[in-house]
Amino acid sequence: MNKRLSRIFVVAAFALIFTAMLGIIALGLLTAARNQSAAVAASATFIIARNRTTEALLTTTETAAPTRTATFTPSAAYEPTLYALRRTEAYNIMASMGPTEYAVFSATETALVVAFRAVGTPAPCGFVWARQPLPEVERQARTALDNAGQAAVEIRYVEAYGENCLETDGRVRYFAAMTTDFYLSAEVVDLNDEARLGQMVESIYRALLTLTDLPARLGYLDMIFTSGGQERRLRVMFDQIEAALDTGYTGAALWSALQPQ
Repeated sequence: MNKRLSRIFVVAAFALIFTAMLGIIALGLLTAARNQSAAVAASATFIIARNRTTEALLTTTETAAPTRTATFTPSAAYEPTLYALRRTEAYNIMASMGPTEYAVFSATETALVVAFRAVGTPAPCGFVWARQPLPEVERQARTALDNAGQAAVEIRYVEAYGENCLETDGRVRYFAAMTTDFYLSAEVVDLNDEARLGQMVESIYRALLTLTDLPARLGYLDMIFTSGGQERRLRVMFDQIEAALDTGYTGAALWSALQPQ
């Protein structure tokens, strides 16, 4: 009888110890969850405050209509990129985690929505085509051309092509650059020496590829070759030059491949 009571006592003691341990673990998880929720919410508020949703830039050709208007329409409860990431995270939590993780996520989500509404929705923006001079890029281009042995090439100008976002009163809210365009010229001996013209285009192209910190991707290379009062002009996208070189064209073949079809 005494042995049986001893066994019962031992089992009961172990049960009490196990229950106490579970309680301690649960309390620790809840405390960590609250701390994580507060930290993530504060971080999310900072992100939203510093990163307002930007209006989508319309990618069209240079020959498009000169003016148009785009209206900002939020596609999510807050900043769309962050919203998409959060949706993915929610699916992962529902699929593989427990109620504690989802509670933390829900609290953070509420903070994000509140922060976004506090920032407010940007007013509609009217877009118009625009250009901006790039004197610093021009200086960098001069150095790059000189280093490539093209000191005789003159830089007419370098500019960023894109759009101005206009306020309702006509003031420019911001300029959105789409391409960085280069306008050059060079005196040559013979305008009919297409092998030489092609070599110069390739050399200029490779020199300008070395430029960094451009406001937008490389766009147009506009080149005027002159000789004896005559001229030949080449206006081509950098992407077209790259494609022709990748195909294996050089010299006269490159010049011919870059001509308007």
